[in-house]
Amino acid sequence: MSNATASAAAAAASVSAHLHAIKHRGESEYPKQVWYLTLSALCLATLVNISCIAWSWGRVHLRSKSQPVNEAAHKDGFSIVRIPAAILTASRIIAFRWQIPLGTTFSMSVFEVFISMIYMSALLIWEFVHTNNLDPDFWSNKAAHIAAAQLPLLPALSSKNNVIGWLTGVGHEKLNVLHRVVARCILVLIWVHLWGRHRIGFTGVDDISVFGWQQLGLTAGTTYTLMVVLSIRPIRKISYESFYLVHVILA
Repeated sequence: MSNATASAAAAAASVSAHLHAIKHRGESEYPKQVWYLTLSALCLATLVNISCIAWSWGRVHLRSKSQPVNEAAHKDGFSIVRIPAAILTASRIIAFRWQIPLGTTFSMSVFEVFISMIYMSALLIWEFVHTNNLDPDFWSNKAAHIAAAQLPLLPALSSKNNVIGWLTGVGHEKLNVLHRVVARCILVLIWVHLWGRHRIGFTGVDDISVFGWQQLGLTAGTTYTLMVVLSIRPIRKISYESFYLVHVILA
């Protein structure tokens, strides 16, 4: 073997090892980084909740120590102290009461749309970064890993009494909105994974008829898709009891 051939083989092996390292890092590290983002958001919400509690306690404490004032004059007058509460109330009205129609029978709140866009954008950035010019070998399995890593969020956000609500001060109904957002974003990643596996192929070394784990993955993806589709608001309104029963069985 000539020196040129040996050098070319060594260079090819080096490139292959480098690409393999990138692929492995994407599948093992990026799902963790998505969780770091999620935990950071929860920490921020917790700090905001603590700040609101401290602000409310401080207002009550200071008011109890101050001299009594004429209630009628106090109600009619303008107070700077009320501005944060007014801003918070207005933001809640805009976020949760304003509905954005999506078709004739479906709508989403402003908060739901905003969180969906932010969360989905973050997931897709981690999904398609460092994928060797969008090679399916680099992003197909990564999508499954990121989706699987986010699955624990679903039961955590769906239960009425949970640590997330206690830390953030967010009620069950609003956490349920986040539950639906996370579920839909995970569904997108599942279908990205299935599309990537389709691009790679289900024959040869990846013969789906041979590997049981691929068959289980296809079954799980189909079941999850059915569960999310049957959870949309128009179907829930028709018969909530039936929806709940099917939801629990499929989950």
